[in-house]
Amino acid sequence: MTTLRLKNIERSDSGVYTVLVKNSVGEISADIKLIVQDKPSAPQHLTITDITESSVTMSWKVVHIASC
Repeated sequence: MTTLRLKNIERSDSGVYTVLVKNSVGEISADIKLIVQDKPSAPQHLTITDITESSVTMSWKVVHIASC
C-alpha cells in the first residue's frame, strides 16, 4: 500500500488526477477524483427543538457549496 500526502491544497486543486505506476512487469493507471472542501460555514437558522436535564437537541439549515 502506498500513501500520497498533499499539503497546502486549495479548492482550486480539485479535479481528476491520473496515477500511473510502472515497474519491470508492466504499468497500470487509475483516474482519481479529488474534491477539496473548505471548512463548513457557521450554522444558519439555528433552532432548539428539545431541552432535557442532560441534553439539548438543535437543528439548523445546511448551507450548500457548489462542488467541482
